Amino acid sequence: MARTRPACLQHTAGIGIDRMGALADRSSVDMLRLENLDTAIPLGDKVRAVLDGA
Repeated sequence: MARTRPACLQHTAGIGIDRMGALADRSSVDMLRLENLDTAIPLGDKVRAVLDGA
């Protein structure tokens, strides 16, 4: 599905998420695409400890 960018963003460079998503869709490797998840993935204990100490 082709999308057009809003006029206010025409001057900014894209980050290539559509291109990378298309590559992932064509891949024969089973992968988890996080941009499609509407959930919170809990942080690991080590990450939580670092963040809590910051």
